[in-house]
Amino acid sequence: MKCKLCPRKLGKENKSGYCVKCYSKSPYYKDYQRRKQKEWYDTQNGKEKKRAYRQKPKVKAKYKVYQKKYQSQHIERMRELKREWARKNKKEQKI
Repeated sequence: MKCKLCPRKLGKENKSGYCVKCYSKSPYYKDYQRRKQKEWYDTQNGKEKKRAYRQKPKVKAKYKVYQKKYQSQHIERMRELKREWARKNKKEQKI
């Protein structure tokens, strides 16, 4: 009997059909990982850790407000910078 992913020979007792190196790619192992991860996240400790890594939308909203305010205050300067950039990169834009 051979491994389903590589040409390695397997022992008689091997029921999965995968060798030691390929077992991590097998559907059985992936299903096991999915179930264990779900169990881990369902625990209280897992939920707290998940919350800690979650993105906070309030930070994004503050950043957008700051960016809008900055752009409105420096609109002339930003336009001038864009014009200068366009002049310098005129050859590249035509190609």
